[in-house]
Amino acid sequence: MPKTEEGLSYLYEKGVLTFRSCPVPVRSLNVARIDAGGPIHEIRVAFDAYGAPGSRFYAVQEIILPDTLRVFPKFEAAFTKISQLQLPASCKKFPAKAFQGWKKLKEISIPEGVSKLPDGIFSGCSNLQCAHLPDSVTSLGKEAFRNCSKLSGKLVLPKKLTAIGDQAFSGCKNIEEVIFPDTLTSIGTKAFKGCVKLLQADLPAEIQIQKDSFPEESRLLIGGAEYVPEPERVEAKLSPIYLYDVDVNRIRSDLQDGQCVEIHAMIHHFVTRLEVLTPEGKHIGFLADSSVKTVTRLKRIQLGQAFDASVSKQDSGDIAIVFLDNAPFRPTSFPERTHCLDWSRPEVDSSRLPLENVQFQFRLKAEPYRLLSERDSLIQRDEYARAFSEEAAQLIYREESMSKYLYARSEEEISRFWTQYISMTLLEHIPLGTEFEAKIDSVRIQVSDDSWGAMHSGGMADYAYSVPAIVFFWRGIRVAYAPLIGRSDSDWNRALLVFWKWSRHTEWKSKAWLVQVTDAPECVFQVAFFPGTEKITGSIDLSEAIEYEGGGQSEALPLETLFSCFAKAERIRLCADEAGRDGIMIQQGESFYQLPVGMHELCELSRDELPECGWHTMDELEELA
Repeated sequence: MPKTEEGLSYLYEKGVLTFRSCPVPVRSLNVARIDAGGPIHEIRVAFDAYGAPGSRFYAVQEIILPDTLRVFPKFEAAFTKISQLQLPASCKKFPAKAFQGWKKLKEISIPEGVSKLPDGIFSGCSNLQCAHLPDSVTSLGKEAFRNCSKLSGKLVLPKKLTAIGDQAFSGCKNIEEVIFPDTLTSIGTKAFKGCVKLLQADLPAEIQIQKDSFPEESRLLIGGAEYVPEPERVEAKLSPIYLYDVDVNRIRSDLQDGQCVEIHAMIHHFVTRLEVLTPEGKHIGFLADSSVKTVTRLKRIQLGQAFDASVSKQDSGDIAIVFLDNAPFRPTSFPERTHCLDWSRPEVDSSRLPLENVQFQFRLKAEPYRLLSERDSLIQRDEYARAFSEEAAQLIYREESMSKYLYARSEEEISRFWTQYISMTLLEHIPLGTEFEAKIDSVRIQVSDDSWGAMHSGGMADYAYSVPAIVFFWRGIRVAYAPLIGRSDSDWNRALLVFWKWSRHTEWKSKAWLVQVTDAPECVFQVAFFPGTEKITGSIDLSEAIEYEGGGQSEALPLETLFSCFAKAERIRLCADEAGRDGIMIQQGESFYQLPVGMHELCELSRDELPECGWHTMDELEELA
């Protein structure tokens, strides 16, 4: 029959102690005190680590192990609350990932006589500051100390160590010095990846290392002599993607075997690509993504940088691009072919924004302003011309510009913009933290072919109509928007919540800051409202929405009318279809109203017309957002 101790039931047989259940939470577990009827050589846990007993058991904050333990237990989950553990001298074997994820573990001593530390034994122990390893250890497994970021200063490895596995110390960013024993013969790939403070490594003469065992910045001495790796010749394939309206086949046919070319980093269709150019600047193509991934250095090339390569003609008629894996980066010869953007730039810290005396603030996802019609394009073009110059607008806005990169008529200048995504390209150049204006305006959004709006218009593909939106302006140019009717519930919730709170205080002054840009493409704004005295006035143009509704209403909708629809709302129901005929329904007291997708009129509804589900209170809407 099972016995109990510390709130646990257990069985003992032939040196193995098995915990069978954990009916109550355990904070301290003294296994050494258990009178099992014989020496405890192994410990096992029979219940599911992720069930209720497991959650109670793995919340233990302290474990005391018996002096007779030979094999450390293979626990299914991590003890995330244990900071110290005393291992008995008898414990000589450890399973793979024995302490993986023990995030509070600060110090531990491996017993003398242990010869191998298995794969991942301390991986993810982010608070581990000191691990005492005996000189009997001869090998460190893969990822043994991966991401142990608190290991710092000087690391002395065991005197009999012969092998360090792949990524054994990867992510140990605070190690400054490592003392390697003379017995060491091999170091695996990426063993010290991310050890940015390890500026020099003194290695024994007979060592075998991989080209990426250490960071590129580390100076390596092998047997006292500086190690300079032999450059590796790399062949890269060309991607099927190339610049629009460029006859690459003709250019490639003129290439000679061994001809010098330049490769530089550029943004094409909002993705960083490595472009191959002739010395005269003719576009040969881009390196294929699969080729770039095989050379680690290439993933770190910055916009505006380039390196030299050569052409290798294949028997099949294809061409390959050949370069050395340590080819030095230099400024590109053709800076006009790039435009600068680092998609990995971190978000702006909101505490750095001028948000003093703010009444209300919100992080709002927004789409770049899409030019869905000639009217939209002309509006933004005029705004751009006023912000910059007529000449700049003429260069950027071209009817024939179907590609982000296109030679101008003179074939000397290059247009940097793609008509459908001019706003996105503007966002690429705007620093994070830039202040924007946030206004209520109308935008055109697309609907699906099977939507009610498309059917009403005769089934026209990509039918678009005007809806109210929160629009973000930079230097007077509309750059992004968050429509009150969007493409997903979360988009609607966020935009509607901001609009609803604003509608109750129309004297609030709005400001917004660009805090994040992704390659989705989408952007995130920090929207804030400040005390004000003058109420919002004016109107927005919803003429195209009104035309499709056929309501015969005025083309200008007063903002007071739109705000009043939301200001007294107690409950709201979003339409289930992005182009649904229902639009938005709201409840004001005992009355119910419908706002069609254009939101140009408020139609009262009877209770018989109301759907039963899909309603939210405004507090619920805030939680959903």
